[in-house]
Amino acid sequence: MRHSYTFIIIFVGQLLYSCNGQTNIKVKDVKLENVTDSTQKEPLPPSPPQRPSETNKKTKTAPKEMTFNNWLAQICTTEKPDKSIIAYNFGLFETSNGYTVYLIGSKSYDAEETDWATEEDFVPTLKYYELPASDFKHLQFDKAQDKTKQMIKDFMKTDTYKKSFFTKAKAITIGFDDGDLEKIK
Repeated sequence: MRHSYTFIIIFVGQLLYSCNGQTNIKVKDVKLENVTDSTQKEPLPPSPPQRPSETNKKTKTAPKEMTFNNWLAQICTTEKPDKSIIAYNFGLFETSNGYTVYLIGSKSYDAEETDWATEEDFVPTLKYYELPASDFKHLQFDKAQDKTKQMIKDFMKTDTYKKSFFTKAKAITIGFDDGDLEKIK
């Protein structure tokens, strides 16, 4: 395949060189085809499998039938963030179906600067939770944030929260991706 591209590049270069001084060159109906090299006898070996890291593992949205508390409880019982994670952010964004919340953890925290919340040092497998359209779809963004914050505060009263990694956090915040962060803890 490389030989085909090399040939095309040389051909176009020669065409341009031979037309030195002419400016009315028109190229029409150029077609690239996938040409198999018949001299290649053996297929290339497969790429080695990649082991997912904490930051590049595939993240998913929680199943629609899962409640908000169950989403957080599952994260608390199945995820083990590194002890260096000191802050968690519940990010919000709007979709055509309403609002979605996500969770990330960071190794840094600065109450004066919100850039720490873009550092995804911890990303749970079930990163996203679609907030129920029946409760959120027609809310203004500030009301959606207030309601989500209250849901988080209600979860913070549960035994699951009290036994979780969240209790060791220096800060827990909430905010829209393009808005200000509000500290919950």
